[in-house]
Amino acid sequence: MVGKIIILTLAVFSAWNTSFGNQRDTLDLQYCYSKAKELSPLKKQELLNKSIYELKHKNSGSSYMPKLFINGKASYQSEVITVPGLSLVPEFPVIPKEQFNVSLNLRQNIYDGGLSKHSKQIDDSQLIMAEKDLETQLYNLNETINSIYFAILNLQEGLKILNKTLENLNSQEKLIDSRVRNGVILESNLFNIEKQILTIEQEIISAESDRNVMLAMLSEWIGQEVTDNTILSIPELPEMDQPLTINRPEMGLFESQKNLLDAQYGISNINRTPKIWAFAQGGIGQPNPMNFFEVDPETYYIFGIQLNWDIYDWGQTSRQKQVFKMQKAVVDTKQEDFERNLNIVMLKEYQEIEKLKEILYKDDQIIELQERIVKSTFSEFENGVITSTEYLTELNTLIQAQIKRAQHELSLSYTYVNIYTSTGNNLNANTIENE
Repeated sequence: MVGKIIILTLAVFSAWNTSFGNQRDTLDLQYCYSKAKELSPLKKQELLNKSIYELKHKNSGSSYMPKLFINGKASYQSEVITVPGLSLVPEFPVIPKEQFNVSLNLRQNIYDGGLSKHSKQIDDSQLIMAEKDLETQLYNLNETINSIYFAILNLQEGLKILNKTLENLNSQEKLIDSRVRNGVILESNLFNIEKQILTIEQEIISAESDRNVMLAMLSEWIGQEVTDNTILSIPELPEMDQPLTINRPEMGLFESQKNLLDAQYGISNINRTPKIWAFAQGGIGQPNPMNFFEVDPETYYIFGIQLNWDIYDWGQTSRQKQVFKMQKAVVDTKQEDFERNLNIVMLKEYQEIEKLKEILYKDDQIIELQERIVKSTFSEFENGVITSTEYLTELNTLIQAQIKRAQHELSLSYTYVNIYTSTGNNLNANTIENE
């Protein structure tokens, strides 16, 4: 009995550990990227694209398989071939007006000028292009994840500052309440502190609500619950001595589009090459299609080799080649425009990094000075030199400076992440935990 209880306890503990052990306490951007892509409905296209490719590839590969088909025809015609005078010849056959013919036909491709080979190349190119197009669509999810992820970080940083400020105000409220009861300062000063506490609590409620909305959105994107206890890691800021190279999936998509046009260009040359195939036909007809003098139903057969060569097509192939060349030029212009626009955006982002570094340096100086001012004004307030309103004004200035500093720091990280995302490069694996 004791053994069963132990086994049952271990089973329950194992189930509990399995259900809760999979919950990640720490998230990073790369993990969110991969989960969002895995759960995207677009991901289903990957299997569909491969299935389409396999079916088309089998069709292209079956071009050298023998083809069997049946032809059948029954008719009644008003006239038949007659030879004047031969009708007087005894037992000369009369061609019937009721005729039928049923045949089994076989056709075996011998040489198609490389058509099947180039068809397979087109199938390969179309699959690669479909994969690159899907990769591009899924990659665009990264920008959405970035915006939600850093919105949560911004709200969390703001909440840290607000909660810390609220804690300080609650301590100061107790001190001021004691002084009011002792008649050292006026009660209106206590009311100002209490009003400020309520204002901070109101801001905390608003920020927590916004954060919960963003957490729910991120949970939906990655398919798992993200709570306010989940730690979101901030990517470590890398040193970028020179601009990053462009590795966006769109570059692969442009290249695959051009490769497909090259394959289609190559197959246009084959349309006019000689085609050779063997054929065979066997059937029964009335009259015998091989001998009209056999007017009763008779079997027959025929086999041989056939050649087809389109010698002159009035310039159709040449014009089609020009179309492929121009379509490839269109892809080149799209790629050039994409790179140009991206480089302009990157120029702005690199300038933004330098600006934010300078702003953060000034933020530290401003906060250091404002902390001294708040400390001094609180001392003056305690001694009755200034009112609580003047002290709270300086305190609010410090709070805003701290919030701005946190926002600027996250904006710097966000800009770095945007550069890596926009250029298609992987983020540094090292992260900083934002607790």
